[in-house]
Formats: sequence, structure tokens, C-alpha cells
Amino acid sequence: MGDWFSSVFESLFSFLFGWIKWLANTIVNGIGDFFTGLINFLQTAFAGVVNALKSAFEWLGNLLHDLLQAVLNLLQPLTQFFSGLWYFITQALAVIVLVLKVILGLIGVLFSIIGGFFNTVFSFLSWSGSSTPVNSVFSGGFNLVMNAFSQMGGDVIAGVLAVLIWILAIYILFKVIGSN
Repeated sequence: MGDWFSSVFESLFSFLFGWIKWLANTIVNGIGDFFTGLINFLQTAFAGVVNALKSAFEWLGNLLHDLLQAVLNLLQPLTQFFSGLWYFITQALAVIVLVLKVILGLIGVLFSIIGGFFNTVFSFLSWSGSSTPVNSVFSGGFNLVMNAFSQMGGDVIAGVLAVLIWILAIYILFKVIGSN
């Protein structure tokens, strides 16, 4: 009886395990087939949507790129114009500053010359004969002219004329030196 019992038990066990194996395979294959079908469906269904979104974003990106490029192409002459204008303004201001420096320098030189002339004239007007107001080259002639006018009583007129003669002598001296 042991063999019979063993063979029935084996048959029952084989049947039961075969059925469990078939059920498990069916369930696993069914679930796998379900998910495979679901994935295929989703890929098919959403591939069009994904491709449409991809195309839309590519189109939008190309549109924005073209718009920005057009704006940059429009702005480039304006930026070049304003850069050139700024360069012109800075250079013009630099020239104006230089011209003002030259004019102020010339005014300073002119005031120095006028001040020197008046200092010379006033020194001749206040000259008492005790010192030589001009260079030693001209002192002899200056002293003779001043003495002659002093004897006639025209010290002030003599001083002005002496200054004019002195300026004329300086001018002639510079003309002679400048011609060599």
C-alpha cells in the first residue's frame, strides 16, 4: 500500500504544483502582458503628444531665436550710433577743455605782460635817478633823456617817452635778433 499511496501522493502533488505553476505563470504572464500592452498603448498614445509638444517647443524656440536676432539686428545700428555719439561728445569735451586751457593760459600771459608793462611804467614814473630801471645796455641813453627832460621840468612826460623809447628799442632789438 505504500507504493500506491506514494504514487497517488506524487500524482496529487504533481497536479497541484503543476496547477500552481500554471496559475503563477498565467498570472505573471498576464501581468507582464498587461503591462507590456499598457506600455505599448501609452507609447503609442503619448508618442503623438510628445512629438507634438517637441515640435511646438522647437517651433517656439526657433521663433524666439529669430525674434531676438531681429531685435539685435535692429539694435546694432542704434548701439553703434550711440557709441559713436558718446565718443564724439567725449572728444568734443576734451577739445573744449584743451581750448579753455589754452585761452586761460593766454589770458594769464596777457595779464602778466600787461602787469609787467604797468610795473615798468610805474617804476619809471616813480624813478628818482638813484638806480637804473632798465638793462645796462640802455642805461646811458635813458639817463641822458631823463636828465634833459628833468631840466625842462617834464619828469612825468619824460618818463612816459623814455618808456616808449625803451619799448621801441627792445622791439628793434628783437627784430634784429630774430632776423639772424
